[in-house]
Amino acid sequence: MAVSLDEKKKNYTLQKSEEAFAAAKVQLITIEHLACVVLDLIPGGVNSPARAFKSVGGQAYYNGFCQGIRMWDIDGNEYIDYVLAAFAETMKKGTSFGAPCTEACMGVLRLARSFTGKERIIKFEGCYHCHADPFLFKAGSGVATLGLPDSPGEIAGIILEPVVGNSGFIAPKPEFLNAIRKITKEDGALLIFDEVMTGFRLSYGGAQEYFGITPDLSTLGKVIGGGLLVGNIFISK
Repeated sequence: MAVSLDEKKKNYTLQKSEEAFAAAKVQLITIEHLACVVLDLIPGGVNSPARAFKSVGGQAYYNGFCQGIRMWDIDGNEYIDYVLAAFAETMKKGTSFGAPCTEACMGVLRLARSFTGKERIIKFEGCYHCHADPFLFKAGSGVATLGLPDSPGEIAGIILEPVVGNSGFIAPKPEFLNAIRKITKEDGALLIFDEVMTGFRLSYGGAQEYFGITPDLSTLGKVIGGGLLVGNIFISK
């Protein structure tokens, strides 16, 4: 059976990739060994606490070699990046992917304050909204801390992760999100869901579809860009 030219090219590329990795691997160490080394240099052994695996078990991933859309970790396991080819074609069109999720979360506060004419934002302890200064503090018990609804008219919005991610997978009690939605409507404040982690994961419509709660504003991150640095703000009708 004759082999097509495209098939020959594919086989040749794969062979060269495997040969290159085999040559490079001689100089590499195992992931387990590398993890011990980098722990002395970087907190958690990675550049983000969410990727440290410390709270959930398992071992962080360390890339050893790349060839086109194929990647191999230091232990020789092969991965395929299905996004890369589509991304390359999209970039040829000059597409903009917007700002990262940090700026989306910063922008959503500005929107809430502008729309309501109020200044205060409630943030819950344990919820992570990227690394802008307004988010990097403990907000105590949220509603109880600022006295909502006992202090009506002062709150521009409440921002929260509908399912807390960085503090461990903490799902809300059934009545919690409903209560927050009711309080914000009564007080004229906006409900903001940070769905950077939950968007398209709990369901195609994110946590808001899964729990049946519609926020006024939502933020989404890399999940809408296939892992690329992107963030967007969504406004409910």
